[in-house]
Amino acid sequence: PDTVKFIGRMLTDKRTTGAYLLVPLVLQELFLRDPCAAVAGGVEFVPGQVITTGTSPLAKDTRYKAIQRFQKVMQDYLAHSGQTQYADNDHFLKDDGDGEMMVAGWIAGEVLSQALGSREWVKDRKSFLASLYNQRRYVVDDIVIGDYGGECEPGAESRGATCRCNQGGRTVYIKGIMHGYRLKPFEDVMQFRVSQCSTSVVDFPPAFIGSYLLMNDTAVAQEACLQLDKVFQVATSSHNDWWEKGALFVYPLHSTTYNSAGALRSELQSRRVEGVVGVVTDAMLDVEGVAFIDPLPLEPRLNRFRRNVIRLSPTLEQQFFVLAEYLGNTSGGSAHAVIRSGEAAAMADVLRRSLLTFGVSLAHAKLLAGGGALVDHLPVEGDVFVVGLSAGDAGAIARHVASHAGVRVFVVFSEFALLHAEFVAAFRGGAGADRVVFATSLPHWNDENSASETARMFLVNMPKEEDRTPLSLMGFANLWLVRF
Repeated sequence: PDTVKFIGRMLTDKRTTGAYLLVPLVLQELFLRDPCAAVAGGVEFVPGQVITTGTSPLAKDTRYKAIQRFQKVMQDYLAHSGQTQYADNDHFLKDDGDGEMMVAGWIAGEVLSQALGSREWVKDRKSFLASLYNQRRYVVDDIVIGDYGGECEPGAESRGATCRCNQGGRTVYIKGIMHGYRLKPFEDVMQFRVSQCSTSVVDFPPAFIGSYLLMNDTAVAQEACLQLDKVFQVATSSHNDWWEKGALFVYPLHSTTYNSAGALRSELQSRRVEGVVGVVTDAMLDVEGVAFIDPLPLEPRLNRFRRNVIRLSPTLEQQFFVLAEYLGNTSGGSAHAVIRSGEAAAMADVLRRSLLTFGVSLAHAKLLAGGGALVDHLPVEGDVFVVGLSAGDAGAIARHVASHAGVRVFVVFSEFALLHAEFVAAFRGGAGADRVVFATSLPHWNDENSASETARMFLVNMPKEEDRTPLSLMGFANLWLVRF
């Protein structure tokens, strides 16, 4: 009665009506047999809101070979055994609760049959009892029950023996209660480590739940989001080692650049999100209650402190500083700048101070606030910093450096990454490519002999060369850091 009362209050209280209800197997029948009692007060039941666990697959879940065999055996039994309780030979497929219990009983019978399968073990009661803990494991097609082990010799457990263990199942099956109070199995199951017997003392590893935006209203944003979407799916697809390193879940959020902040706020109200990765807009960074992990703006921005922003990639200021040091150590003299940004004046000031630190002067800075063409202001000789690239600028830069052998162009890495496909197409012939320079903390994204472990893992997880880009490596490295 108290449980029914609690469920009723939870589903009617406006503070909790949208929450998921996690129910153990022992309470599952409450919803399947008497849903009116469970959902009291005229509350409409929301499919998928109640999630239950189980110790065996559902009778209709034919992803398991054991269930495929169970269905044949059970249909034959119901049809020919003479039983009178079930008139329908497919009852276990139509009543999920009964079917699940039938599967559990059938597995128990299969295990018992295997336990009794050795003549030596059943010669007397004492031998049979001893055999049950003689390093036993029961395999029913693709379902594994065990290990079982008794007392062991010293050192045997460290060498792989199962000692003092009588807990059988290692897998927890998860289901949602859907329309018509039918059970729907989740695609994933939760499997405890085989190396640990008692699951009652398991320490759950941390899990990171993140989100990233898929924005499709500009060509640059759409291409960047699609690249990151692919690598984020790869980075979050495998949780085989999550007991040691934790689990990583990152979900896409479809929006536009204009409505990105509103879409994120709505997402935060409907689900738990601990961090946002990938492409961001300025408005998104003002959203409170969530961390931004190495956010990638569509346009370069000077860094300013935000408590909820975690920078992993070098900031614009750091890139200016490193490139200025490089210039001071190699050519010296002076440099030019062409900057198209709402922060153009401030960027030019940062660049000027960085250059002066290493004995280089900023000879001239052309500041563009609107849509003026950058290439029209590039010098015909010398070093030039270019900030504020847009579609088509990569080709214009390629033509300019090909026509003027004395020009060297320094670009911001984030812009190079966002427009990488354009740069590749523009410099495919190779002329002048060695005179386009950027600063990054990442190794090369397509180096098969890289000394970087992260880069090697990236290549393993992204086997297609066309998927290996600066942007995808950036996203992969960020999530790999979060995960490990």
